[in-house]
This record gives sequence, C-alpha cells and structure tokens, in this order.
Amino acid sequence: KSEVGLLTPTEAAVLGWAVTDGTIQRRAGRFSRLGISQSKTENFQAIRLLVNTLSPGVKEIVSAPRGRTFPSGKTYATLAQHWWYLPASVSRALLAKAGFEDRSSLPQIAASLAGDARRAMLQAFMLAEGTERRAFYNGDPHILSAFQILAALEGYATGKVRPHSTIFSPWATSRSMPLIMEAIMSLV
Repeated sequence: KSEVGLLTPTEAAVLGWAVTDGTIQRRAGRFSRLGISQSKTENFQAIRLLVNTLSPGVKEIVSAPRGRTFPSGKTYATLAQHWWYLPASVSRALLAKAGFEDRSSLPQIAASLAGDARRAMLQAFMLAEGTERRAFYNGDPHILSAFQILAALEGYATGKVRPHSTIFSPWATSRSMPLIMEAIMSLV
C-alpha cells in the first residue's frame, strides 16, 4: 500500500541532497534554485536520475579539481565537483510543496514525510554526509535534527559522538543506492 505524504521519494531525495551536498540559492529574498554538488563518482548516476526525473534535461556542470584547507589546517587536493541545478520554477515548487522556509524547517519536513520519502531522504543524507564507519557529519543543527528524526521514524537508533555528528549503527556499509533507485525506477 502506498502512503500519501508531503513529498514523493524523488522530491525528498533531491531536497536531502541539496541541503547536505548542495545549495538552495536565494535572489532578491526569493528562492531561485536548488543545486546538488557531488564528487563521489558512485553517486553520479542516481543524482542524474533524480534531477532528470523532476526536470528532464538538467545539465551537469563539472568544475576543476582544487585544493581545500580543512579545520585541521591541512590542505588536500579534491576531486572535480559535479553540479546539477534544477530550474528556478521546479526548485520553487518543490520548496513550497515541502514548506521549506530555511534550514530550520527541515525537522518538521522530516517528521511529515511518508515512509518511502522518509527513507529516500535518509539515504540521500547518508550518501552525501555519511562515512564508511556509519557516522553522519553535518555542522548544521537543523540538518542533524532532521537526520535523527528520519532515523528514529525508521526505527534506527542514533547517538551523538561529536558536536556535529551522529552514529547510525544499522546503516549498510555498501554505498549503493537501492532505495532511491527503486523509488526512481517505480516512476519510470
């Protein structure tokens, strides 16, 4: 039986990617568009499918690799960033449907998602900010709260391990995207 919820699984996954590994741009006080940035090649196919499901023909922009200095003071070379931007009209419609005003809206949005959408957003969060050791890292307390709500509603225990991280013990160590891919393929 399919649940009716705030967002579809595709919409929830795109919003999850945008708030963790992406951007929600504003111009003149209005939302203008959602973007997803990713350097992990294993996630490219799923992101392409997600954004093109919402808006066929979304282009992929690739930036040159660069160096990045981390809080430890060490600088490392990074991989090329791949960016996908949804058109402004699609972005604004998705944000309005979700009730997104700013990141403080995320916990309420997470609590309002039906099961399939909740799992898709949770998986997008983990693929964007999760580690192989099943920890989720994000410095934004609203994103961290939304993650913990999603996990709790799915029956997973979380526990804070550092100020900006939580451990997500039952998450599979595989970085594949079966839930998101299954949700996308059900739409095609």
